[in-house]
Amino acid sequence: MLFRPTLAQRFLLSVLLLIVVLVGAILMVIEKREADSSFEEAMARGELIAQNIANLNLEPLFFYDLEAIKKNVEETVDGRLLYVVFYDRFNAPLLSSEAVRDQEGIVCCSRLPASTSPESAFFARLRLELGGKAVRVLEVERPIFARGSSTRWGSVKVGLSLEDMHDAIRRTRLVLLLIGLAGVLAGAAGAALLARKLARPLGELVKGTDRISRGDFSHRLAVRSHDEIG
Repeated sequence: MLFRPTLAQRFLLSVLLLIVVLVGAILMVIEKREADSSFEEAMARGELIAQNIANLNLEPLFFYDLEAIKKNVEETVDGRLLYVVFYDRFNAPLLSSEAVRDQEGIVCCSRLPASTSPESAFFARLRLELGGKAVRVLEVERPIFARGSSTRWGSVKVGLSLEDMHDAIRRTRLVLLLIGLAGVLAGAAGAALLARKLARPLGELVKGTDRISRGDFSHRLAVRSHDEIG
């Protein structure tokens, strides 16, 4: 025997489907905006870090003091700043931090064109194996110019970990899912009450019609409302 949902059940299912679709769409929009905002913030932070490292090593780079640059890089690299790579004015690798010395794809090449301006920057999202772990990385490269000079002395590339950003997005997603679940449950409860309110008088009408069709003309229906159902 085929299951035939009642009018109230069809109404409840329709409302639930609409609520799920709306809540899902809202959560997706909120999460995307959160992810875009976090990534833009990471890009701005990476560009600032790269520029600060470039400024810090401008004099050692001018005098080709690799020991001073190496010392500055070792003091700069931490849990978020994963690696630093310096290139000379001909885009050849000059010095890199320990974490990526065996990563030929990272160290080998500058991503900046030969002719570039002081405001130029290169961004890329990567997934690397560092320290035996897969890490999501934002790579930023900035050219190095001396103040007042139009000659590029080199460039610096930095790799920032995006794991903190993705952890924050996951936490936001969990909160949004809980809020969405609460919204769906509240909507389901409200829809169930409304469906029940609509179905009860219609059920009484069906029963009354059935009794009258069997000849019981003494049966009366109590009218409890003055809306469309009443």
